[in-house]
Amino acid sequence: MRGGRARVGARGFSATTEGVILPHLKASTREQHERAEAHLNLMDPALDRRRYGDVLRTMRSLYGTLEPRVGARLGEAGRAALDWPARLKVPLLDRDLRALNVAPAADLDAGTVDVFLRD
Repeated sequence: MRGGRARVGARGFSATTEGVILPHLKASTREQHERAEAHLNLMDPALDRRRYGDVLRTMRSLYGTLEPRVGARLGEAGRAALDWPARLKVPLLDRDLRALNVAPAADLDAGTVDVFLRD
């Protein structure tokens, strides 16, 4: 940092987000990610198109509610620091669901999603 301001790197992350926040976030959520991946078992050779589509529908219903709420909590500066638009999952999930010809499920209600946003 120079003069109290974070530099922006080639990928658009500031030295603060790339050097401190993102590694901390990855480390602090590693266990949850590992549990989710083990539960979903997406690398199972028997994974079929229907089950994969169901997983994507469920993820889309969560992220459809979660992303706008997280984005609002981050504020403009936080979204800019994290290159928020590039991190959004909903457009990618929508694209994959269309490719599989699977209709997205309704977004989860905000009360369910609030569990993920507790301080």
